[in-house]
Amino acid sequence: MDETALKTAHVPPKLISEKNVKQEAKITSAERGILVKWICSVSASGNAIPPTYVWLSKKDRRTHFYMRGTLPASLGLHHSSGWMTEDNFCMWVEHFIEYARPSLDDPVLLLDKHQSHLAVKAIHRAKEFGVIMLKFPPHIINKLQPLDVSLYGPLKTYNNAACNDWQLTNLDKTIGLYGVGELAAKAMVRAVIPDNIMAGYRTPGIYPLDANIFQDSDFLPSYRLPFSGTCVREATR
Repeated sequence: MDETALKTAHVPPKLISEKNVKQEAKITSAERGILVKWICSVSASGNAIPPTYVWLSKKDRRTHFYMRGTLPASLGLHHSSGWMTEDNFCMWVEHFIEYARPSLDDPVLLLDKHQSHLAVKAIHRAKEFGVIMLKFPPHIINKLQPLDVSLYGPLKTYNNAACNDWQLTNLDKTIGLYGVGELAAKAMVRAVIPDNIMAGYRTPGIYPLDANIFQDSDFLPSYRLPFSGTCVREATR
């Protein structure tokens, strides 16, 4: 399980134009946009449960309208800050239990290091259904988190392309919160596929288990070259 942010403002693709053309233009929905938290949970078998959205809203009644066009069974949450909170995480745990159908055998839920994921109420609820919560070691999330390794990159690429296609046919409109869910659903259908999911577990050696997939050099501290005044003087001549 991991969360990422989707924006209402996309990055237009690069343009190829003729030589000596001084101005070319592309349109985007907004200068900065609004962030929407998107939470996904996948298994090593290549399956995924319906995603969860955390909307930037103080009122719950708006969530229903924001969820328009999302994939079936998606969960919509809200908070005035737009971030995952302990209460929202407890609701997500119930969502996970409903669709993952864990038992007391050996299901494992992998979590990144986020304070809201440490809610005591959620941990006790998960234990009742045999869900064991694990935290990744700090500073190596980019190497171990399956969603970061192989899923969120393609997801954001496809989502950006979907936003760009929508904007080209709606030049006088902005995407806004009401359009994020539908566009993200189009991206999820293309990105959250078994091949990408299983690659996220295989690449860091989580499944199949490979304890030797990383070398000592992968965890060396950053090395800073010593300052050389000679190089600076040569460069300024």
